[in-house]
Amino acid sequence: MAAPQYTSYPSRIRLGTTSLITPAVQQTRETRVGTGGTTSRSGRTLTTVNYAERDDDYETSDNSHNANNTQGQIVQAAAAYADNVDYRGFVAGPPPDTLVLKKQNLRTRHPQRTDEQVRGAADEGGDEVLIPIRLDLDLGEFKFKDTFMWNMNEELISPDAFAMILCADLSIPPAIFASQISTQIRTQVEEYAPVASIKLPPEADLRAIVDISLHLSRHLFTDKFEWDLTGDGDVYGWTKRICEDLGVTGEWVGAICHAVHEQLLQLKKTACEGGLPAEVDNDAPYGAEAGVRVDQDGLGALWAPKVEVLSREEVEKRDGDRDRVVRRNRREAARFGSGAPPPVQSERRRGARERTQRSPSPAGRTPGPGANGAVILTDMERLRWRCEHCGIGGTGTWAARKGPSGAKSLCNSCGLFWAKEHKLPMWRQGMFSGEYR
Repeated sequence: MAAPQYTSYPSRIRLGTTSLITPAVQQTRETRVGTGGTTSRSGRTLTTVNYAERDDDYETSDNSHNANNTQGQIVQAAAAYADNVDYRGFVAGPPPDTLVLKKQNLRTRHPQRTDEQVRGAADEGGDEVLIPIRLDLDLGEFKFKDTFMWNMNEELISPDAFAMILCADLSIPPAIFASQISTQIRTQVEEYAPVASIKLPPEADLRAIVDISLHLSRHLFTDKFEWDLTGDGDVYGWTKRICEDLGVTGEWVGAICHAVHEQLLQLKKTACEGGLPAEVDNDAPYGAEAGVRVDQDGLGALWAPKVEVLSREEVEKRDGDRDRVVRRNRREAARFGSGAPPPVQSERRRGARERTQRSPSPAGRTPGPGANGAVILTDMERLRWRCEHCGIGGTGTWAARKGPSGAKSLCNSCGLFWAKEHKLPMWRQGMFSGEYR
């Protein structure tokens, strides 16, 4: 079936109905019907558009209104539409036709991979090590914020190619923002790699309490649960089931999954440094290590997922608090050295009726293949560096590795295969040569 000639997706995603792209609101507004003033949180008086008087404008024809609309008016109208929410915090009703703009639907250019390359990545590629990525861009009159998971040992697509596809899908100027997106992905992989690549001893008893608090648009999601840091728990499957139970879909699954992975990496770092608490009150009954909670006062409310609706003032405050916490966690993860840390501590659990002593876990940690031998390239080196085997550029890989020609001759993926098999992956030969010329 032929693709449609026009699309309205880029304009609809800018309406503020999701947390991906939202109108840039500089100050908290308190719209006063019948007046032209607004008081910000700082006490200054700002000029306010009375959106109640603009309702009639939305009834005009699409062509005539779009011809006279400036970008600033579109942003103001989109912010007004996003503010019109129901008691559940969701936008009430479809968007006005004046905000749904059509553009020519151009086919996105995805990297083409052969069947041999896809099979090689699946059968012989490196271990999947997921890194939580958070993108934050200032698009002028809009704010772009996205969260997703990126495989540290990704084989088939580079951050540069991903950035170009994202810009094309969202109608973001690639010449300005593609390099920023790629750099943010690569930088965050570099920062989390020392922790994410660690393999904790499977016999260690390292169940930790995960406390999640995140907001999406006007909603605050909170949850508290236990997680085994040494196991291979299915975070995505668990998140999907939680969202089904709460009746939420779409961006919620990815955002909660990202928040859980972020917390687990922080807890893993704490465990390697011996910082996990020796005693944790998990409300388990009859001295059990985990399971049903005994909470006669709150009936286990603290251990259940919950969704609340936030005001705009609360959203803005939490945005600033979250950004500070994220920056601090990244700095701590980046400072996490590759030397031998303190032993992984043994852990105690305290049930509702008695305390249970955990058996001590083996000392130390096992560095994963993603950390050993990885060399971070400088900004100047990235501009002219190429992997001698697959041809990927310096901006497309988070680290360089040793190869048959010496240090820093291979990218992360080719270098991992060389270190493991002592030969080069033939299915990757020249894979990215056409993308970096």
